[in-house]
Amino acid sequence: MEKVVLVAGHAACGKTCLIRRCMSGAFAHDALPTVSLAEAGTMCIDGSEDLLPELSSLLPPDGVTVRFWEMGGKGNRCLPRGKSVHGLLLCYEAHDRASLQSAARFCRLEPFMECADIPRVPVVLCGTKSDLAEAGGVDAHAEAFSETHHLHGLCCTSSVTGEGVCEAVQTLIAAILQHEEEAEARHMLQGIRGPLGPPHEVDASVSRGEEIVELISGDVGAYGARPLRICLDRKLLHRAVHIWVVDARTGGVMLRKYSDVAPKHPGRWGPTAHGEILCGRHVESSPVAALRALREQTGLERQARELQFWLSCTSEDGRCHELLDVYVTLHRGSSPLELPEDEQIEWVHFIDIFNSTHVDLFHMDPCYAATMASKMRSAILHASSYG
Repeated sequence: MEKVVLVAGHAACGKTCLIRRCMSGAFAHDALPTVSLAEAGTMCIDGSEDLLPELSSLLPPDGVTVRFWEMGGKGNRCLPRGKSVHGLLLCYEAHDRASLQSAARFCRLEPFMECADIPRVPVVLCGTKSDLAEAGGVDAHAEAFSETHHLHGLCCTSSVTGEGVCEAVQTLIAAILQHEEEAEARHMLQGIRGPLGPPHEVDASVSRGEEIVELISGDVGAYGARPLRICLDRKLLHRAVHIWVVDARTGGVMLRKYSDVAPKHPGRWGPTAHGEILCGRHVESSPVAALRALREQTGLERQARELQFWLSCTSEDGRCHELLDVYVTLHRGSSPLELPEDEQIEWVHFIDIFNSTHVDLFHMDPCYAATMASKMRSAILHASSYG
């Protein structure tokens, strides 16, 4: 994956030295000023170096190649026709207030930097020559400038000492990757077609294409949406549902073996249905997601009143990190199942599932298994008492 970064700022603010420091790790004593627009070189970010946490969670497995273009401080400030970049590193001298004010002119470069369907590329404000500043670090004027222009980050660097140089580039690359993921999610949500349904109902076309799921944070709750594949690639916590079909008279549980190419539990035995809470025109409610998953994955139709909510818990297994709502619905006789050719169903006694550590079973945290076993015992007693 390659990302093109434009480094811009007024004349002699240290752009060339900053780029050379990024690529070589050393200060360039012989750096010459750049005239107009010029390609400055490349560097690779592959995870072998120390990464900022926000970049570590977004970096693709094969890393990112960063291609630098430098725009000279004098002359034409418009990109040539057909030239596009993914992000702007906007430089100013950290010790010079006038230098910061002149950076505002370069914010007008953004209309020339539209990249594919992304209307606005990320911009990180980068203070240079911090070793010459009377007080190191970012000052209040730079923070106000960043907020006024809605920039994506703010860093203070020194090409002489190397302070903050890697952090500045990593901050911009993380903002680029985050921006592209968000743009992709918005594009997919806008592509949902069809008339609006009842509240919390997502158009069925979403499940046939790439699923957009709701993201969860332990600190702030729901905070965004991403394609499911990105959630799995980045191990992002997202909302999901399990649905079990059970026979309370016998203690039987409908266990399903998932396809070898399933995104979750590939080739393993797991719940009757397993789905995600989707984001479309509305975010699905958890029960609606459960009913949809059961219908789409097994062909079984149920009403909301036939669902019993049994527990919620988090689950982490490999790439899959979920906040689960677990539902149960009672077996209603010999309803025909609609399964993919490479999947199968078996009826198994609940003890053989929830008291088992068999390698072919899906991952269960202890609280999940214990709660399911306890509630199954109660359901069996209730069925025996009330027929």
